[in-house]
Amino acid sequence: MSLIQVDEIRKRDNSVFPLGKIGQIINSSTDYNQVTQTTSLTDILSAGGTVWETSITPSVTSSKIFLNGCLCFNSYNTSGTNSEGRSSLFVYYKIGSGSYTQLKDFNEMLGVYDYGGHGIWSPQVVTLSNLITTNTTSAVTVKFQVKCNNGSVQNVFNTGTNDSQVSLMEVLA
Repeated sequence: MSLIQVDEIRKRDNSVFPLGKIGQIINSSTDYNQVTQTTSLTDILSAGGTVWETSITPSVTSSKIFLNGCLCFNSYNTSGTNSEGRSSLFVYYKIGSGSYTQLKDFNEMLGVYDYGGHGIWSPQVVTLSNLITTNTTSAVTVKFQVKCNNGSVQNVFNTGTNDSQVSLMEVLA
């Protein structure tokens, strides 16, 4: 099998799509098993029990950061009644020592409705794919927060042999 090198991709109007190159890749993973049962936003922790943050420092200001990853969750309805067993996940990023900005939300997307009232586990893998435009050469840091949407939900991050991973890639212009 031979590899084909692509120098340009043309659109229908014969103009050229801009092609980027990957400058660097930072991978991070955690297998820390974290249980939450709060309706307040809670940071997702790493194996050390500290906030799970992943950082990359772009080499030039024209770079973009491509976020790719998967996060493993189980949501559980603990009430024993017919009710919603949903949680929400939020993705944030910050530049340098600045404050975090919300990048993406999976509001009420984790979990299921328990029609039988028997308490139901809902294992899920949330896949992430976002392009961040930063215009900086300062560190770009990503973190995640989760909350239960009502008091009868228990959210478990990373169970058994599951672990969550994220990659940050610098895309050079």
